[in-house]
Amino acid sequence: MGNFQVTVSPVWVEEGGFITPSGENGIVSGEAGRNETFNIEAFSAKTLPVHGLPWNGISNIVVDGVQVGITGSGLPLQESYTFTNLSGDHTISAIFEPLSGVYTVTVLPCVNGGSISPFGIPAAQMSQTGIVALQSGSSQFFNIEPTTDGTVQDVKVDGVSVGAVTGYLFENISDNHTISASFDDPV
Repeated sequence: MGNFQVTVSPVWVEEGGFITPSGENGIVSGEAGRNETFNIEAFSAKTLPVHGLPWNGISNIVVDGVQVGITGSGLPLQESYTFTNLSGDHTISAIFEPLSGVYTVTVLPCVNGGSISPFGIPAAQMSQTGIVALQSGSSQFFNIEPTTDGTVQDVKVDGVSVGAVTGYLFENISDNHTISASFDDPV
């Protein structure tokens, strides 16, 4: 019955998102006649982007050099495309565009333990580098918690002290921010 090969581009990072499955070196192959679904995902709060990269949406899907469009409106974060009854060679790629109106709060490392966490946002939606993405105009509360027997010494927002608070509310977000905390050493 023969084989098929689908070349996937971009596989990751530089282009603003990724496509899975991506196969070995960007090539997915198999026996002809089957269906193969490719998932396209733009860098967003959900995909835990690398610090400094823009937050993106998917503006188009390109199959065999032809723009086939997207199913959602605006710039969706996730799309999929299914090749049916595959035979021969094909290509699939995606075009990503930066989203407007998305800002970040970066949680900086704490001094002497403790933690800062966004209320109501699962840890899986916060990047490993402490970045939380928020829509323009939204508000987000952050809990500031010392380790057992410790106390908050100071909290800084954008490098400016806001005191020894145990929570901070960013209101009507319209810019990127940082938040950090120092705690006493309960030894």
